[in-house]
Amino acid sequence: MYDVFTWDWRPVGIETPPLVGSADGAPWLKADTSAAGAPTLAAANGFMVGALAATDEVENLCLYMGDSLAWDIDDLLTAEFWVKTGVAITTAESLAFGMAAARNDDPDAIAAHASFRLLASTAVVCESDDSVHDNDDKATGQILSTALKRFCIDFASGIQTVGPPGVSKGGKGCVLFSMDNAQGVLQPVCRNVLFDMSSYAAGLQPYVQLQKTGGVTTPAFYLARVRIRAKF
Repeated sequence: MYDVFTWDWRPVGIETPPLVGSADGAPWLKADTSAAGAPTLAAANGFMVGALAATDEVENLCLYMGDSLAWDIDDLLTAEFWVKTGVAITTAESLAFGMAAARNDDPDAIAAHASFRLLASTAVVCESDDSVHDNDDKATGQILSTALKRFCIDFASGIQTVGPPGVSKGGKGCVLFSMDNAQGVLQPVCRNVLFDMSSYAAGLQPYVQLQKTGGVTTPAFYLARVRIRAKF
């Protein structure tokens, strides 16, 4: 048996994640790779809101923990995110969120992660990588737009069954994804895909990353809550 620690975060006040350090001791930092524009990231009306600028350039805005990988994948039980977008994600834009190793402007280049993604549309896909097993862009059949939805990544409950003489793997060997359906009910997605992260044995961090390749559009994400459960 083990005890369970729950980290349940909701944005408060006027919390504004800084680029470097955090004077108020809050865990979040931001990464901003814009040039001429000025993307914004701040708490407002019960959400952490990240928005890109109306500047025709490549922009990337990420809410993360500054690559402090405090959540050991072998202790993680579940990670849940409550997210919506300001407008529908369209052709030049993308959104990614989940649990990841060190941040990268390209989520596909992150060494290890389990993520939900929107790639130039409102369609939600799932993906995972542990530097050995790589699953990209697996369709959920669900969408995310301006309605708040709950998303869950389960690192503990899945079982990868392997016939003798192999050994079956549980937990991170079969990461499970769920999200709210159109009726607002949490529903398993991508259950026909094996998301195997058994080759990764270090820490992860929660992240939400919004980006565009150009254009004057101003996509935004709204994060209402992050809840992480882990063994200790």
